[in-house]
Amino acid sequence: MGMLRSLAIAMGALLAVVLPAQMTAAFRRAGNEASGYTPNMEPGVVVALAISLVVPIVAVVLLIELIRSWGLGQKPLSLASCAALGAMAACPVGYTFSPNAVQLSYPVLLFAGSIGVLALYGIRWVWLARSTRGPATTRA
Repeated sequence: MGMLRSLAIAMGALLAVVLPAQMTAAFRRAGNEASGYTPNMEPGVVVALAISLVVPIVAVVLLIELIRSWGLGQKPLSLASCAALGAMAACPVGYTFSPNAVQLSYPVLLFAGSIGVLALYGIRWVWLARSTRGPATTRA
């Protein structure tokens, strides 16, 4: 698995996590400015927290993809699929940082992320199974 694919996985995960966290931080800053409240902690700390929560998820997804492509000898994912894989694994963490989201525990987030990874690989498996069948033929 090349460095470009690893970066695509990390980019997809960071986009799924950092963008909602930045939106939440911007809403908190705007709310603090509107109310005249000066917080004792910068709301941008949420972005650093989001990144620290997504790093183990990206590491596991990279390990899974390395084992799948090198260890099992299967074809590596395309760059778009790598970005989608990273986003699917990290989107539950990003969801918790979005405004008005239900706060979930970290094990629930990991379970939801693993369901996303399994869904992506399942869809890919079904797609490849259908495309390798070939055209349907009918006999008279």
